Amino acid sequence: MWRRNERASTVAGTANDGLFMWTIPAGIADARNYKIVVRSTSFPEFSDVSDYKFSIIEK
Repeated sequence: MWRRNERASTVAGTANDGLFMWTIPAGIADARNYKIVVRSTSFPEFSDVSDYKFSIIEK
């Protein structure tokens, strides 16, 4: 997960099943400008970035 061109969180790997349950780590700042980056560990040239920003806001 990225915010303002800085890595905010990293996941080492997950199954390629179209689903990933994720607990927001402590210390992640509330903000409205996060994006998801997905990158293959086997083929680093394969990657994608979310088209839209999303928010993390504490309840």
